[in-house]
Amino acid sequence: MKNLERYRRSIKSEALSSVLLLICTISALCIANSSYEGIYNKIIFDNLFFRFPLNEFINDFLMFFFFLNVGLEIKENILYGNLSSIKKASFPVIGSIGGVIVPAIIFFIFNFRTDYINGFCIPISTDIAFAVGIFYIFKNHINPQARLFLLTLAVVDDLISILVIAIFFTQDI
Repeated sequence: MKNLERYRRSIKSEALSSVLLLICTISALCIANSSYEGIYNKIIFDNLFFRFPLNEFINDFLMFFFFLNVGLEIKENILYGNLSSIKKASFPVIGSIGGVIVPAIIFFIFNFRTDYINGFCIPISTDIAFAVGIFYIFKNHINPQARLFLLTLAVVDDLISILVIAIFFTQDI
């Protein structure tokens, strides 16, 4: 009974975080394309509240928890879940490779010969976050097999993204 209640709380928090992800994304897009862009940049990139910019707090502290969560999810799926055998993992792995390559190619097309070309890891990581976020919002209307596939796809996509970040954006692995 305790496990069932813990599972229900987990689903509710995942749905809430999905809604917050969508709200924050829409808000950021609206602010970035409005006359408030300067205020937003001042809040995010200047030392207003802390002794360091807010974006550094997000990148260096909050992203730690994100990657810890992803790492634990990957470990669980490798040991007990859909990545525990090659037969179970092959289809989502192939889909994940496509889910990494296609956004990276689109990013390269739009940012070729710009200063932003080094940001190609952003679309290979964030696309699945939105897919899983939308999944949790509409989870009651999605087939359980599709849920299993999407969550496995998300885990493998995150694993590939972490490997790409480790290879291209660190000096030592």
